[in-house]
Amino acid sequence: NTVVNLERLRQEYLRLGKTTEEIDRKLEIYRQKIKGVKLEAVKAGISIRDLRQDTQKLSKTLDEVRRKTKLGEISGRIVTQGSKFGAITTTAIMTIGATIKPAIEFESAFADVKKVVDFVSKEQEKQFRKTILKISTKIPLTAIELSQIAAQGGQLGIDVKDLPEFTELVAKMATAFDMVPEQAGEAFAKLSNVYGLSMKEAEELADAINALGNNTAAKERDIINVLGRIGGIAKQFGLTKESAAALADTFIALGKPPEVAGTAVNAFLGKLNTVEIQSTQFKQAFQKIISIENFKKLQRQNPERALLSFLHRLKQFDKETQKNVIAQMFGAEYADDIALLIESIDQYAKALDIVSEKTKYQGALQKEFETRSKTTENNLKLLTNRIERLSISIGSVLLPPLNKVIGAIGSGIEKITAFIETHETLGKAISFGTVGFFGLATAAIGASLVFNIAKISAFVLGGGLFKIWRLATLASKGLYIAGRGALFFGRALMLNPIGIAIAAIAGLSFAGYMLVKHWDKVKAFFGNFWDYIKKGFSILGNALKVII
Repeated sequence: NTVVNLERLRQEYLRLGKTTEEIDRKLEIYRQKIKGVKLEAVKAGISIRDLRQDTQKLSKTLDEVRRKTKLGEISGRIVTQGSKFGAITTTAIMTIGATIKPAIEFESAFADVKKVVDFVSKEQEKQFRKTILKISTKIPLTAIELSQIAAQGGQLGIDVKDLPEFTELVAKMATAFDMVPEQAGEAFAKLSNVYGLSMKEAEELADAINALGNNTAAKERDIINVLGRIGGIAKQFGLTKESAAALADTFIALGKPPEVAGTAVNAFLGKLNTVEIQSTQFKQAFQKIISIENFKKLQRQNPERALLSFLHRLKQFDKETQKNVIAQMFGAEYADDIALLIESIDQYAKALDIVSEKTKYQGALQKEFETRSKTTENNLKLLTNRIERLSISIGSVLLPPLNKVIGAIGSGIEKITAFIETHETLGKAISFGTVGFFGLATAAIGASLVFNIAKISAFVLGGGLFKIWRLATLASKGLYIAGRGALFFGRALMLNPIGIAIAAIAGLSFAGYMLVKHWDKVKAFFGNFWDYIKKGFSILGNALKVII
């Protein structure tokens, strides 16, 4: 080995243009050094053969370390790239999902509006959608909650031209009065219908209710609840919407639940309004308080004054007489409620005074709304609504093409079903051929995995298994390619009618025979199906281009 190495060294020096004398001189120096190393090794008790063997072992160990290091580097890169791909894919899916989800939810909520509102044109519908989204950036209610308010208004007959104003008004009420939006919409739509209110008059009523809530022990949402129960009879009696609110406020302020207050007021006003047709016992008890003629005359002139006058006269009786008269007129079940109203007539008078002039309560709702809106919680809601508005706007552009894609895929699936049902024998042949391809793919790729295991084992164990390494490499590649090919053919059959896939199946078995026999039908069918898919994704791609 030393001679060989020295000869190589000589050739290298010649290549570098050294003279023969220089080369011989340097080679002699190297020979002397080698002799010195050998002598030192002998003195140390180490044979040259052992030294060579140790060197070879060290070289093999270093080679093994290099191979394992290389394998680790490759594995690390695969894991890293896989993680990055997974993260990017997950982020993309989550982003698209987060964008489309609000639009889908808003679309479903707005469908309830479309069901009960007759928009005169697509443009009017589109503008109302934009109005709802815009309101959501000013009022801390979501676009879905605003849609619920609009749906309630439409269902209860609010005119389509008044619907945007109605939705915003009720949204402010729901915020200022701490009401569930849907319930606020239903209650106020009913009141608007009962009293035949314009949007301006509806806002005036909301102002009056807010003023009552701010100056008495009643809550606005409870006043609205009672108003919804007594609105019909109050209007028949002649009370204004504000006076009816004051009467509802009085019962609530006295501690009566809305259900009890509504029932008591209906019984009280109902019988007073129909005094002429009541029983003889009722009329006799009524005449002790005021004559029927005077009362009806006063009711026609000023219903609020007639009611107050009746209560004041009744209060002048002693407790026993008062109790008996109330029981004779209204029944024992309402005696306590009406007696409580009589005792608290000053509170009713105070409530009437609060709503007696518009200047006293005008703009109360807006002030209350602004006060409640200027909180960190509501500002965060508005910020969320602005983000949601952006998501809905973007998602709404995606939904039409997405629905077309879904429709195209659905139509394609229907065609597959119809084709299989019409050509049952051919359908079985295609199914068996497809299953065969996927089975072949699975088996081949599985075998490739086995050879890959052998390949890795040979790689780790090193030089003695080099032949196994090469054999496993070739076998795994060959089988993997075969498996991927079979898998490709199977997928091609299901997704894209490429002629080579059909030809491959035709060469296998009865499935191939049937496919050849019915080739025109199969080709035409899969061609049409693939056109559906391409058309759908083309639509989606165009939509994405518009957004980007």
